[in-house]
Amino acid sequence: MVMQAREQFSASIDSDVLLRMRDIAMQEDRDFDELVEHALRIFANSRPGHGVREEVMAHFWNSVEKNRELLERFADSESRKCTPGGSQDS
Repeated sequence: MVMQAREQFSASIDSDVLLRMRDIAMQEDRDFDELVEHALRIFANSRPGHGVREEVMAHFWNSVEKNRELLERFADSESRKCTPGGSQDS
């Protein structure tokens, strides 16, 4: 994994929101900076024209891995239909 450039910044936010974010970081045993970056990334990626949300792709890849054997069997059966001597059922 390539290390992205890091940049420090300062922001003023509602103290209740900040407290909640710190609580979440502690409950999930995550670094606070990592949690803030994750939240900002989700927000930025949810804007129109910015592709698929990170959590959607994570669920997609988890599903692919969970169902890998089934997907491979399906791909194999479909490829046999397209080869000479394979079934041409439509």
